[in-house]
Amino acid sequence: MLASLMKALVVLVFLLVSRAASAEELTGIWRGIMMTPWGQAMNIEVIFMPNAHYTSAASMNELMTRHWGHYSVGQNWIHFDLQGWNPTEYCVPAGCTRLAWPQSETWSIVYFDGQILRTPNGELHRAQ
Repeated sequence: MLASLMKALVVLVFLLVSRAASAEELTGIWRGIMMTPWGQAMNIEVIFMPNAHYTSAASMNELMTRHWGHYSVGQNWIHFDLQGWNPTEYCVPAGCTRLAWPQSETWSIVYFDGQILRTPNGELHRAQ
């Protein structure tokens, strides 16, 4: 009984503190750190524009990537439709290999308050 009451209280507090992001609230520059699927931390900057376009840059050591396109916002997610990206190939002295980028990406939002955007992979803070 006490465990059920505590779970209900945690859910209520989460709902009171966190709210769904809207496209208008996302508009601006966000910076933070996100984890790659391989466990490395990447610095990331995402610029959400009011016309549902975005651009994203990520860096880790010598690696830097960019992608851009359209985004849409739901109750607890942001969906990115990639329209372009860099780099398009990975080159070594023996030659170059074309990189295969995904057509889209979706972030699950676990916390949003207008200044902090948290996903299971990391956290971004409003920079502007």
